Amino acid sequence: MNMTSQILMDEPENVRQYVEDVRNNPQSSLEEKNLSEEIEQAITLQEQGRNEEAIEAWQDIAADAEKIDNVVAASAWISVASLLGEQGKHQEVIAASDKAIGLNPDLFAAYNNRGAGKGHLGRYEAAIKDFNEAIRLNPNHAGAYNNRGNANASLGRHEDAIADFDEAIRLKADDAEIYNNRGSVKAKFGLAEAAIGDYDQAIKLKRDYHEAFYNRGVVKAQLGLNQDAIADYDMAINLNPDHAEAYSNRGAAKGMLGEHEVAIVDYDEALRLKPVYPLAYYNRGLAHYALANKETARQDFEKAHDLAHTSGNPALAALAEQMLQKIDEE
Repeated sequence: MNMTSQILMDEPENVRQYVEDVRNNPQSSLEEKNLSEEIEQAITLQEQGRNEEAIEAWQDIAADAEKIDNVVAASAWISVASLLGEQGKHQEVIAASDKAIGLNPDLFAAYNNRGAGKGHLGRYEAAIKDFNEAIRLNPNHAGAYNNRGNANASLGRHEDAIADFDEAIRLKADDAEIYNNRGSVKAKFGLAEAAIGDYDQAIKLKRDYHEAFYNRGVVKAQLGLNQDAIADYDMAINLNPDHAEAYSNRGAAKGMLGEHEVAIVDYDEALRLKPVYPLAYYNRGLAHYALANKETARQDFEKAHDLAHTSGNPALAALAEQMLQKIDEE
């Protein structure tokens, strides 16, 4: 299952409040007014999507604000971390959050962002410690519970993860991504019907949520509801035509219905989008084998075996090897 929103970066409101306070205070110093103008410019750059320029602007603000207001300086580093997180620069997210915490250890957003960076690097236990601190500082922050839920899920602590998502939903019942995440954990925990209920709610809240359609399709296929699964994969693909896994899984569902030729078309597209995809090669091999295209099937099983072996998937490599032996024996 695909879980989304593992990083819910926080936009610090402290800087906006600082601008408002300076604007409304006729006794504001020239330094304060200049800093306020810098902040407004950085916010504009960020809103325009000019992220590299915005990062530099926030870094300059952090340096200037240290002479005036450490809360503003720390908040500027939180904005830097947020933008770096959007770029997938998770180690830099941690470094920027460290600077924010060093300037002011009472801003929950800094801990939330640092935990998110650690989570993306697989440092789940350390991430949970940061999310715990974020929640201690702000018990009403749904994002921190969601993030901790994702970290707990990654560690196999499904009950703890579901409890975190339950609390996140209590705090923010209109967040589709939290429902999607909880559904994914329930699916892994064997609670298929409950998982589908969460995906239903996620889709109700966000009609263009391709990951929720995909995830619901996966669970329906596991329940043997292949036609319904295909309908969900259709929606996922319509919303995101580059979703290789949706094509591959739709092919598998069609194969379960005996529609091997159209399944192969889906596997072809999955492999065009994701050439290093051993499961798609294996499943396409099965489809060719079912159509008595044994030599073509052999090529797919050989490719699946080699890719599975090099990518550390011995179970799939063994299945491919079994199919190759079966072809040799016929």
